Amino acid sequence: MRSAMLLIAVFLVIPTAFAYTLTSTATPGSEPAIHGDRLAFLTFEDAVDKDLNNDGDMADNVIQHLKLRDLTVVNTGKEAKHFSLHGSVIAFEDKSRTLWLLDLATNKATDLTIRGTLPSLGAKRMAFTTPEDAVGIDLNNDNDKLDMIIQYYTKETNTTTNTKTIGANPLLLDDYLVFETAETLAGQDLNNDSDRDDTIIRAWNFMTNRLVNTKIAGKNPVGLEDNTIVVNNNNKLVLLDLSTNQPKPLDIAGNDPSFYNNAVVYERNGVLYSTMTGGEKSLGIAGKEPALYDNTLVFIGENKTIMILRGEDPDTDAVPDFLDNCLNTSNADQADADKNGVGDVCETNTTTSVVNATTNTTTATNTTQTNTTPSTISFTTQSTPPAPQPVVAPAPPVTAEAAALELMTEPVAAPRKSLPDAVVLQNEKDDDDDADTLYWFLIAVGLAVIGVILLLVVPRWLNRRKKSYGF
Repeated sequence: MRSAMLLIAVFLVIPTAFAYTLTSTATPGSEPAIHGDRLAFLTFEDAVDKDLNNDGDMADNVIQHLKLRDLTVVNTGKEAKHFSLHGSVIAFEDKSRTLWLLDLATNKATDLTIRGTLPSLGAKRMAFTTPEDAVGIDLNNDNDKLDMIIQYYTKETNTTTNTKTIGANPLLLDDYLVFETAETLAGQDLNNDSDRDDTIIRAWNFMTNRLVNTKIAGKNPVGLEDNTIVVNNNNKLVLLDLSTNQPKPLDIAGNDPSFYNNAVVYERNGVLYSTMTGGEKSLGIAGKEPALYDNTLVFIGENKTIMILRGEDPDTDAVPDFLDNCLNTSNADQADADKNGVGDVCETNTTTSVVNATTNTTTATNTTQTNTTPSTISFTTQSTPPAPQPVVAPAPPVTAEAAALELMTEPVAAPRKSLPDAVVLQNEKDDDDDADTLYWFLIAVGLAVIGVILLLVVPRWLNRRKKSYGF
């Protein structure tokens, strides 16, 4: 019976199935970034037991990268604290807080002789924060040298512009340079709420060369190229359109969000989730520090290696299948009125789901490392979103720097519960369901037999009894 039921379920699912691939680079890393066909990340030398930059120790974070087409991991040999990727160029800061540009095609690094931290790279500019005490200059003319000042570098003119504005975590977009400012550091009530306890999102407008105060509280702005960003406001994610200054609270808690093409991917309690309209969808995958571009998501897996998730678009609505809340019907708006993670056009879909997982192998090499063959897992499922993995107790929010620190202090990965376990759990559930079905089937048969006995045997017995008494 179980085989028959499974066969029926398979035939029901095949017409609506989709496929995506989850590939491990087999290389430990942190701060993964993706742009175009390039993936870059930092690898802590002690985690791979190699001196990647040949400086005589194994205490550095070194930039590594690969092309998604061939997955060959390349070691740049460049030590970095933080970096930003745009196309085939990386901006990074070294241990002395000096900023560099690195051409990944040639592996040529250019010293910009600029002191700064947390670079954000775009097509024309590079934004960064400069600590006044690092350069010994009062950059905002407030008679001290204690502030962090937002500046930007223009590639075409090879010049640096000082905004004279206190801020941190800069994000470079096409028209804006976005950053956060703590009211306590600025000495101002920036959102007019009669206190100075908030962190406010502000932006430098390149079209007007003027400072814009959104008066929206938030931290860690993220986005890519257009004028909409995602910020974290009191542990809840908020969309903010800079062109209209209109916030849209998502009422969703998440860490390390990534935002691209109206999709937000984030981590909560060690599981990856996505949203496009406020309706949350679990990807059913353990990970952190997600970075999204086009139809590809990169993140750190449970074993602290860099993972690559690539999807397709079977319903041609320009939404990758691993983000799509309705796989079999085109719904570019991803409308989800009840915010249950299932698209409105798919609400009546009750097709039984079956998950099949097969393991393949994709070859990847590292110019300085061994045993870096990645593994690829192909998934087949249907439109019902996978349920999140059970969590005993919620974990505190994980920032990018905290994750990087964890990588440096605990290079040995904890054993990972492999994804195919989901298949085992599904099969166990199927077995339980089949057992229940068999139980009720036997009850029904038993009742039928009793009915036959009552209808056929009992009347004959009564007739015999009557004759024996002479009736």
